[in-house]
Amino acid sequence: MKFKNILLLALLALGACNTEPADTSKSVPQTGGVQLDRSDNPEWRHENLRLLPLVADASFVAEHAAAANYIGLKDAMAMPKFRIVEKKPFGRFDDHGAVNVLTVENRTNHPVFLMSGDVVKGGNQDRIIAEDMVVPPVAITDAPVFCVEQGRWQYREEDSGDAAAKKVYAFKGYYNVASGELRRTVKETKNQHEVWAKVGSITSANDATNGTSAYTGLEDSEAFVEARAQYLRYFDGKFDELENVVGVVAVNGNQIIGADVFAHPDLFKKQFPALLHSYITDAVTHKNRETLNESKLDMWMADFNQAWAKKGKADQKFYDQGMMIHFSHFSK
Repeated sequence: MKFKNILLLALLALGACNTEPADTSKSVPQTGGVQLDRSDNPEWRHENLRLLPLVADASFVAEHAAAANYIGLKDAMAMPKFRIVEKKPFGRFDDHGAVNVLTVENRTNHPVFLMSGDVVKGGNQDRIIAEDMVVPPVAITDAPVFCVEQGRWQYREEDSGDAAAKKVYAFKGYYNVASGELRRTVKETKNQHEVWAKVGSITSANDATNGTSAYTGLEDSEAFVEARAQYLRYFDGKFDELENVVGVVAVNGNQIIGADVFAHPDLFKKQFPALLHSYITDAVTHKNRETLNESKLDMWMADFNQAWAKKGKADQKFYDQGMMIHFSHFSK
Protein backbone atom coordinates (compact mmCIF):
# COMPACT_ATOMS: atom_id res chain seq x y z
CA MET A 1 0.00 0.00 0.00
CA LYS A 2 1.32 3.43 -0.86
CA PHE A 3 1.47 5.83 2.03
CA LYS A 4 0.59 9.51 1.56
CA ASN A 5 3.60 10.35 3.66
CA ILE A 6 6.97 8.66 4.08
CA LEU A 7 8.11 7.92 7.62
CA LEU A 8 10.83 10.48 8.30
CA LEU A 9 12.36 11.32 11.65
CA ALA A 10 14.58 14.13 10.30
CA LEU A 11 16.77 14.42 13.34
CA LEU A 12 19.82 15.97 11.71
CA ALA A 13 18.02 18.14 9.20
CA LEU A 14 15.81 19.75 11.81
CA GLY A 15 18.76 20.79 13.92
CA ALA A 16 20.81 22.12 11.01
CA CYS A 17 18.79 25.37 10.81
CA ASN A 18 18.89 26.10 14.52
CA THR A 19 21.99 27.50 16.19
CA GLU A 20 20.73 26.62 19.67
CA PRO A 21 21.12 23.14 21.15
CA ALA A 22 18.24 20.81 20.34
CA ASP A 23 15.88 19.93 23.14
CA THR A 24 16.20 16.15 23.14
CA SER A 25 13.73 15.79 25.98
CA LYS A 26 10.87 16.17 23.52
CA SER A 27 9.55 13.90 20.83
CA VAL A 28 11.23 14.24 17.46
CA PRO A 29 8.74 15.43 14.80
CA GLN A 30 8.54 13.82 11.38
CA THR A 31 6.13 13.53 8.48
CA GLY A 32 5.29 9.85 8.16
CA GLY A 33 2.84 9.25 10.98
CA VAL A 34 5.30 7.81 13.52
CA GLN A 35 7.71 9.65 15.80
CA LEU A 36 10.50 8.64 18.15
CA ASP A 37 10.06 9.83 21.72
CA ARG A 38 13.57 10.62 22.96
CA SER A 39 12.49 11.74 26.41
CA ASP A 40 15.02 10.75 29.05
CA ASN A 41 12.29 9.01 31.02
CA PRO A 42 13.79 6.89 33.83
CA GLU A 43 10.78 4.59 33.59
CA TRP A 44 12.04 3.44 30.18
CA ARG A 45 15.45 2.37 31.45
CA HIS A 46 16.57 -0.54 33.62
CA GLU A 47 20.27 -0.91 34.26
CA ASN A 48 21.82 -1.03 30.77
CA LEU A 49 18.61 -1.52 28.76
CA ARG A 50 16.73 1.53 27.48
CA LEU A 51 13.58 1.35 25.36
CA LEU A 52 12.51 4.43 23.39
CA PRO A 53 8.89 4.30 22.18
CA LEU A 54 7.84 4.92 18.60
CA VAL A 55 4.44 6.62 18.66
CA ALA A 56 1.94 6.78 15.78
CA ASP A 57 -0.42 9.63 15.02
CA ALA A 58 -4.17 9.16 14.57
CA SER A 59 -4.03 9.00 10.77
CA PHE A 60 -1.40 6.24 10.81
CA VAL A 61 -3.45 4.20 13.28
CA ALA A 62 -6.63 4.66 11.23
CA GLU A 63 -4.88 3.69 8.01
CA HIS A 64 -3.73 0.42 9.59
CA ALA A 65 -6.89 -0.33 11.58
CA ALA A 66 -7.23 -3.81 10.04
CA ALA A 67 -3.93 -4.85 11.65
CA ALA A 68 -5.59 -4.71 15.07
CA ASN A 69 -7.27 -8.03 14.24
CA TYR A 70 -4.01 -9.91 13.71
CA ILE A 71 -2.71 -12.15 16.47
CA GLY A 72 0.84 -13.29 17.12
CA LEU A 73 2.27 -16.79 17.14
CA LYS A 74 2.36 -17.03 20.93
CA ASP A 75 -1.39 -16.42 21.23
CA ALA A 76 -2.17 -18.65 18.25
CA MET A 77 -0.29 -21.63 19.65
CA ALA A 78 -2.50 -21.51 22.73
CA MET A 79 -5.55 -22.10 20.54
CA PRO A 80 -6.73 -25.66 19.81
CA LYS A 81 -7.40 -24.87 16.15
CA PHE A 82 -3.85 -23.77 15.41
CA ARG A 83 -0.72 -25.89 15.22
CA ILE A 84 2.72 -26.16 13.66
CA VAL A 85 4.00 -29.56 12.55
CA GLU A 86 7.01 -31.04 10.81
CA LYS A 87 6.61 -30.92 7.03
CA LYS A 88 5.69 -34.39 5.84
CA PRO A 89 8.02 -35.73 3.11
CA PHE A 90 6.23 -36.28 -0.17
CA GLY A 91 7.02 -39.42 -2.15
CA ARG A 92 10.21 -40.19 -0.22
CA PHE A 93 11.05 -41.89 3.04
CA ASP A 94 13.20 -39.01 4.15
CA ASP A 95 13.51 -35.40 3.04
CA HIS A 96 16.36 -33.48 4.63
CA GLY A 97 15.22 -30.31 2.86
CA ALA A 98 12.13 -30.38 5.04
CA VAL A 99 14.29 -29.45 8.04
CA ASN A 100 14.06 -25.81 6.96
CA VAL A 101 10.31 -25.85 6.36
CA LEU A 102 7.41 -26.39 8.77
CA THR A 103 3.71 -26.74 8.02
CA VAL A 104 1.39 -24.24 9.69
CA GLU A 105 -2.28 -25.13 10.12
CA ASN A 106 -4.50 -22.18 11.02
CA ARG A 107 -8.11 -23.26 11.45
CA THR A 108 -9.00 -20.20 13.54
CA ASN A 109 -10.85 -17.12 12.32
CA HIS A 110 -7.82 -14.89 12.91
CA PRO A 111 -4.96 -13.93 10.61
CA VAL A 112 -1.83 -15.08 12.44
CA PHE A 113 1.39 -13.07 12.21
CA LEU A 114 4.58 -15.13 12.38
CA MET A 115 7.54 -12.86 13.04
CA SER A 116 11.07 -13.60 11.96
CA GLY A 117 12.78 -14.59 15.21
CA ASP A 118 9.83 -16.41 16.80
CA VAL A 119 11.18 -19.62 18.37
CA VAL A 120 9.01 -22.74 18.64
CA LYS A 121 9.81 -25.76 20.80
CA GLY A 122 9.16 -29.39 20.03
CA GLY A 123 8.89 -31.29 16.78
CA ASN A 124 12.05 -33.12 15.87
CA GLN A 125 14.09 -30.07 16.87
CA ASP A 126 13.43 -26.49 17.98
CA ARG A 127 13.16 -23.94 15.16
CA ILE A 128 13.24 -20.21 14.54
CA ILE A 129 10.90 -18.57 12.03
CA ALA A 130 13.09 -17.31 9.16
CA GLU A 131 10.94 -14.47 7.81
CA ASP A 132 7.83 -12.45 8.56
CA MET A 133 4.63 -13.97 7.22
CA VAL A 134 0.87 -14.04 7.81
CA VAL A 135 -1.20 -17.21 7.77
CA PRO A 136 -4.77 -16.33 6.75
CA PRO A 137 -7.78 -17.68 8.66
CA VAL A 138 -8.68 -21.30 7.85
CA ALA A 139 -5.52 -21.93 5.84
CA ILE A 140 -2.59 -24.33 5.70
CA THR A 141 0.80 -23.17 4.45
CA ASP A 142 4.53 -23.75 4.82
CA ALA A 143 6.85 -21.54 6.86
CA PRO A 144 10.61 -21.19 6.25
CA VAL A 145 12.63 -21.87 9.39
CA PHE A 146 16.12 -22.55 10.70
CA CYS A 147 17.10 -25.09 13.32
CA VAL A 148 18.17 -23.72 16.71
CA GLU A 149 18.84 -27.13 18.28
CA GLN A 150 21.66 -28.85 16.45
CA GLY A 151 21.93 -32.03 18.51
CA ARG A 152 18.43 -33.51 18.21
CA TRP A 153 16.38 -35.00 15.39
CA GLN A 154 13.69 -37.02 17.07
CA TYR A 155 10.39 -36.33 18.73
CA ARG A 156 10.44 -35.89 22.50
CA GLU A 157 8.00 -38.17 24.27
CA GLU A 158 7.27 -35.48 26.85
CA ASP A 159 6.21 -33.14 24.05
CA SER A 160 3.77 -35.57 22.51
CA GLY A 161 0.70 -34.41 24.43
CA ASP A 162 -1.43 -36.99 22.68
CA ALA A 163 -1.12 -39.67 20.03
CA ALA A 164 -2.37 -37.40 17.26
CA ALA A 165 0.26 -34.77 18.04
CA LYS A 166 3.01 -37.35 18.13
CA LYS A 167 1.94 -38.78 14.79
CA VAL A 168 2.52 -35.46 13.00
CA TYR A 169 5.42 -34.31 15.21
CA ALA A 170 3.54 -31.24 16.39
CA PHE A 171 5.28 -28.34 18.10
CA LYS A 172 3.82 -27.92 21.57
CA GLY A 173 5.55 -24.81 22.86
CA TYR A 174 6.27 -21.21 21.97
CA TYR A 175 9.55 -19.98 23.45
CA ASN A 176 9.81 -16.25 22.69
CA VAL A 177 11.46 -13.95 20.17
CA ALA A 178 15.17 -14.70 19.79
CA SER A 179 17.87 -12.19 20.66
CA GLY A 180 18.54 -9.34 18.29
CA GLU A 181 21.92 -10.72 17.25
CA LEU A 182 20.37 -14.09 16.36
CA ARG A 183 17.51 -12.40 14.49
CA ARG A 184 20.04 -10.35 12.54
CA THR A 185 22.03 -13.49 11.68
CA VAL A 186 18.89 -15.17 10.36
CA LYS A 187 17.90 -12.10 8.35
CA GLU A 188 21.28 -11.25 6.86
CA THR A 189 23.02 -14.61 6.35
CA LYS A 190 20.12 -17.01 5.75
CA ASN A 191 22.67 -19.71 6.54
CA GLN A 192 22.02 -22.65 8.88
CA HIS A 193 25.66 -22.99 9.96
CA GLU A 194 25.83 -19.29 10.81
CA VAL A 195 22.64 -19.67 12.84
CA TRP A 196 24.07 -22.62 14.78
CA ALA A 197 27.29 -20.70 15.41
CA LYS A 198 25.37 -17.71 16.78
CA VAL A 199 23.22 -19.96 19.00
CA GLY A 200 26.41 -21.50 20.38
CA SER A 201 27.92 -18.08 21.03
CA ILE A 202 24.85 -16.86 22.94
CA THR A 203 24.39 -19.98 25.07
CA SER A 204 28.12 -20.18 25.81
CA ALA A 205 28.23 -16.53 26.91
CA ASN A 206 25.44 -17.29 29.39
CA ASP A 207 26.97 -20.58 30.59
CA ALA A 208 23.94 -22.37 29.16
CA THR A 209 25.52 -25.07 27.00
CA ASN A 210 23.35 -28.18 26.83
CA GLY A 211 23.29 -31.66 25.33
CA THR A 212 21.41 -30.73 22.16
CA SER A 213 22.98 -27.29 21.64
CA ALA A 214 19.53 -25.70 21.85
CA TYR A 215 18.89 -21.96 22.04
CA THR A 216 16.17 -22.74 24.57
CA GLY A 217 18.94 -24.16 26.76
CA LEU A 218 19.18 -20.61 28.12
CA GLU A 219 16.57 -21.83 30.59
CA ASP A 220 19.25 -24.06 32.14
CA SER A 221 21.29 -21.05 33.23
CA GLU A 222 20.08 -19.87 36.63
CA ALA A 223 22.04 -16.63 36.34
CA PHE A 224 20.49 -15.80 32.98
CA VAL A 225 16.95 -16.67 34.08
CA GLU A 226 17.28 -14.60 37.25
CA ALA A 227 18.69 -11.57 35.42
CA ARG A 228 16.03 -11.81 32.72
CA ALA A 229 13.27 -11.96 35.33
CA GLN A 230 14.41 -8.65 36.82
CA TYR A 231 14.17 -6.89 33.45
CA LEU A 232 10.80 -8.50 32.70
CA ARG A 233 9.34 -7.36 36.02
CA TYR A 234 10.63 -3.84 35.50
CA PHE A 235 9.34 -3.34 31.96
CA ASP A 236 6.02 -5.09 32.49
CA GLY A 237 3.25 -2.67 31.53
CA LYS A 238 5.62 0.28 31.08
CA PHE A 239 3.97 1.44 27.84
CA ASP A 240 0.37 0.56 28.69
CA GLU A 241 -0.58 4.13 29.54
CA LEU A 242 1.22 5.70 26.59
CA GLU A 243 -1.19 6.12 23.69
CA ASN A 244 -0.54 4.74 20.20
CA VAL A 245 2.85 3.12 20.76
CA VAL A 246 3.63 1.00 17.69
CA GLY A 247 7.24 0.06 18.37
CA VAL A 248 10.47 0.73 20.22
CA VAL A 249 14.13 1.44 19.66
CA ALA A 250 16.16 -0.78 22.01
CA VAL A 251 19.47 0.46 23.43
CA ASN A 252 22.07 -1.53 25.36
CA GLY A 253 24.35 0.95 27.10
CA ASN A 254 25.89 2.97 24.29
CA GLN A 255 24.99 0.40 21.62
CA ILE A 256 21.70 0.42 19.73
CA ILE A 257 20.32 -3.11 19.40
CA GLY A 258 17.68 -2.26 16.82
CA ALA A 259 14.08 -1.22 16.32
CA ASP A 260 10.76 -2.89 15.63
CA VAL A 261 7.72 -1.06 14.25
CA PHE A 262 4.27 -2.59 13.92
CA ALA A 263 1.23 -1.45 11.96
CA HIS A 264 -1.08 -0.86 14.90
CA PRO A 265 -0.85 -0.25 18.68
CA ASP A 266 -2.92 -3.38 19.37
CA LEU A 267 -0.53 -5.54 17.36
CA PHE A 268 2.43 -4.03 19.20
CA LYS A 269 0.81 -4.81 22.56
CA LYS A 270 0.30 -8.42 21.50
CA GLN A 271 3.89 -8.79 20.31
CA PHE A 272 5.70 -6.80 22.99
CA PRO A 273 5.80 -9.40 25.81
CA ALA A 274 7.58 -11.93 23.58
CA LEU A 275 9.65 -9.27 21.83
CA LEU A 276 10.88 -7.93 25.16
CA HIS A 277 12.70 -11.24 25.67
CA SER A 278 14.71 -10.49 22.54
CA TYR A 279 16.05 -7.16 23.79
CA ILE A 280 16.64 -8.49 27.30
CA THR A 281 18.68 -11.43 26.02
CA ASP A 282 21.00 -9.01 24.22
CA ALA A 283 21.24 -6.80 27.31
CA VAL A 284 22.06 -9.72 29.61
CA THR A 285 24.47 -11.40 27.19
CA HIS A 286 26.41 -8.22 26.39
CA LYS A 287 25.95 -6.00 29.43
CA ASN A 288 27.06 -2.51 28.41
CA ARG A 289 27.31 0.10 31.19
CA GLU A 290 28.22 3.09 29.02
CA THR A 291 25.84 5.91 28.04
CA LEU A 292 24.58 6.47 24.52
CA ASN A 293 25.71 9.70 22.91
CA GLU A 294 22.74 11.56 21.40
CA SER A 295 24.66 12.24 18.19
CA LYS A 296 25.10 8.49 17.78
CA LEU A 297 21.34 8.07 18.08
CA ASP A 298 20.91 10.81 15.46
CA MET A 299 23.15 8.93 13.03
CA TRP A 300 21.42 5.62 13.70
CA MET A 301 17.99 7.12 13.13
CA ALA A 302 19.18 8.65 9.86
CA ASP A 303 20.16 5.14 8.76
CA PHE A 304 16.80 3.85 9.99
CA ASN A 305 15.02 6.50 7.92
CA GLN A 306 16.91 5.50 4.79
CA ALA A 307 16.02 1.85 5.29
CA TRP A 308 12.36 2.72 5.90
CA ALA A 309 12.15 4.89 2.79
CA LYS A 310 13.35 2.18 0.40
CA LYS A 311 10.85 1.07 -2.22
CA GLY A 312 10.41 -1.80 -4.62
CA LYS A 313 12.76 -4.78 -4.25
CA ALA A 314 14.89 -2.88 -1.74
CA ASP A 315 11.91 -2.34 0.59
CA GLN A 316 12.54 -4.30 3.80
CA LYS A 317 9.12 -3.70 5.34
CA PHE A 318 6.76 -6.67 5.55
CA TYR A 319 3.34 -6.26 3.94
CA ASP A 320 0.18 -8.32 3.99
CA GLN A 321 -2.59 -7.58 1.50
CA GLY A 322 -0.89 -4.31 0.63
CA MET A 323 -0.64 -3.14 4.25
CA MET A 324 2.64 -2.68 6.10
CA ILE A 325 2.62 -5.02 9.11
CA HIS A 326 6.14 -4.99 10.54
CA PHE A 327 9.53 -3.40 10.04
CA SER A 328 12.71 -4.33 11.88
CA HIS A 329 16.06 -2.60 11.65
CA PHE A 330 19.27 -3.73 13.34
CA SER A 331 22.58 -2.01 13.97
CA LYS A 332 25.30 -2.79 11.46
